[in-house]
Amino acid sequence: MDQSIKSIELGQRVKSIRNELNLTQEEFGKRIGVQNHVIYNLESGRNKTINEPMLISLCSEYKINKDWLLYGSGDKYIKSKDSVLEELKSTYGLSEYAMLILESYLELSDNEKKFFDSYLKNLTDKLLSKQYLLQKGKISDSK
Repeated sequence: MDQSIKSIELGQRVKSIRNELNLTQEEFGKRIGVQNHVIYNLESGRNKTINEPMLISLCSEYKINKDWLLYGSGDKYIKSKDSVLEELKSTYGLSEYAMLILESYLELSDNEKKFFDSYLKNLTDKLLSKQYLLQKGKISDSK
């Protein structure tokens, strides 16, 4: 896949975002800290590249995927945390309780996640070890 930035296509993608949001070039530019002529030059392909600060501002302000903007690859929009969680819930048929567990885990600090992961690994190892011993008849299943 050719990963070179094509200024005409980049300009068309910027214009499509602006049109979707029903913004003028002036309104669109103001939200990312540039004047309307910069947006005009970008949309018309007169600017051959986009500078890094403007790229970051544009992607951040409008929640645009950088790869889509530059190369036309991937999803147009960056998915929000909530949309990703809803997609997981829908795809895997997760219950509200499962969602609560998942959301609670995601809100843990890195140290808390490490501790929790270690705890789960130890618990899983013990359960698997018990299952193995049950299968080999080394222990009986006394509930």
